[in-house]
Amino acid sequence: MQLKRYAHACAFSGQLSAVSYQLSAISYQLSAISYQRSAISYQLSAVSYQLSAIGCRPRYLRCF
Repeated sequence: MQLKRYAHACAFSGQLSAVSYQLSAISYQLSAISYQRSAISYQLSAVSYQLSAIGCRPRYLRCF
């Protein structure tokens, strides 16, 4: 009986660690997405800055 209880506890512990691993993988993916979004935002800012430096307005893309 004690061995059976131990086996159940062991299986439950294994399931918990699998769930924990999946949650950390999801967290890693979300932080990677956040990093990519900030990188895209940075690139768009750089393009906007370059366009304004040559006299173009990014909203209308008209050059003066």
